[in-house]
Amino acid sequence: MPRKKKVDLEEEGNQNGEEVEDAQIPVIPLPSYIVERAKSGRADCKKCDEKIQNKEIRIGVIMEGEWGLFTRWQHLDCTVFHKQLASVEAIDGFKELSSEERDLVWNRFLKSKDEIDDEFEPLNPDEIVRKSWTDRMEPSDDLLMPLLPYQKEGLGWLYHQEQSSVHGGILADEVKSLYSRLDFIYFSF
Repeated sequence: MPRKKKVDLEEEGNQNGEEVEDAQIPVIPLPSYIVERAKSGRADCKKCDEKIQNKEIRIGVIMEGEWGLFTRWQHLDCTVFHKQLASVEAIDGFKELSSEERDLVWNRFLKSKDEIDDEFEPLNPDEIVRKSWTDRMEPSDDLLMPLLPYQKEGLGWLYHQEQSSVHGGILADEVKSLYSRLDFIYFSF
């Protein structure tokens, strides 16, 4: 599920009419929303990963993925509405709610105007990549080909797994056959 989609960029000039370097302003499209009472209590909130209880007010954000449109359900309190959304009355299902429930949605809408949705913040690649293992290990002299740094890191991880209480593990990537051979070469001597 993509967190942020690349969008068109606009060019701006300054007030004096002089040309300036292109300013890149990302345009985040306004999503479609649905509001309703949860029908079963089986859905998980896609913000906090907790169950949305049966009959609890939930917000559906309609998103586009690789297989078409899908609804991303979340708790009302977890929802940060898009800043360009003018009114919650335009949300599908809003008119079917009771007046108390409409007030809850309005209050959340007004409160979320001062909040920033972390899903639309730029991603830091260092936060995405898991760095739990970085120790590298040199292969035995029996291996004739030199290893790349990430392959040495993989060999170190394999060795660590074999020496730990786990006694093994699966390292799956595009060079898994090389790791299998390294594992065999290293532990067969």
